[in-house]
Amino acid sequence: MRWIFTLALIMLIAACRPAPQEVEPNIVRWDRSPQNIVFRADVVGGESDFQARNDLPNCTIYGDNHVVWVNELGPSQVQVLEDRLPDAAINAFVQYLAVDERLYTFEARLKEIQAQADVNPVVETVSINVNDLPHNADSFGGWDGDWFPRVLAACKHLSQAPVLVAPSSGWISARSVPFSMQPPIATWDAAAMGLSLNSVTGAPKWISGSSAASLWTTIHSLPSNLVFEDGSDYFEVALQVPGITRDSPPASR
Repeated sequence: MRWIFTLALIMLIAACRPAPQEVEPNIVRWDRSPQNIVFRADVVGGESDFQARNDLPNCTIYGDNHVVWVNELGPSQVQVLEDRLPDAAINAFVQYLAVDERLYTFEARLKEIQAQADVNPVVETVSINVNDLPHNADSFGGWDGDWFPRVLAACKHLSQAPVLVAPSSGWISARSVPFSMQPPIATWDAAAMGLSLNSVTGAPKWISGSSAASLWTTIHSLPSNLVFEDGSDYFEVALQVPGITRDSPPASR
């Protein structure tokens, strides 16, 4: 039954697609809530669940037309940008994915692979949710090596006026780890940050202002295995920002 609905959507988009350089504006619908993910291209796997809290999806379009994407500038150096897209740009992008890139012909097979073996592979993933038809696919589903980079580039180039993301609030959490000489170590200034890392090893805590901004900069300018020294203890630290990082609780009210 799912294939029937998927095929119907593709046929509808293809049939309604006008001549080149034009876009049919009303054939694609989506949930307009800011938390809803209309489209996401991401690379997942290869790290612990806690480390993944800091992960930034490669490109995401949210229900309120907010698009966020990441440019990798070098080892441990990323640039995060955002914009608001017009409906027409999202309509055109969905039509491009459905017709030109045949997105709905690829399936998600990661869970199937994981069920066969205890592995956590690094995998390209794509999700889309329009016209009440969520669809997920990944690189185990059969696309060639050029497909994901091409789709990702198209998502990143939707914006006409990108601005740098500079979060000043988010959910901080920490995990105690044993001392090791291998990861880079930064000193945690509890007085300046307004909290000790021991205090956020349980539930995440909402922080805002300069402490959140400086933590964001530190986390995303140093290697992902960064460890903070707080007194005689050592911690991995995450800052989850709603609408920016891959997973995050809703913003505090």
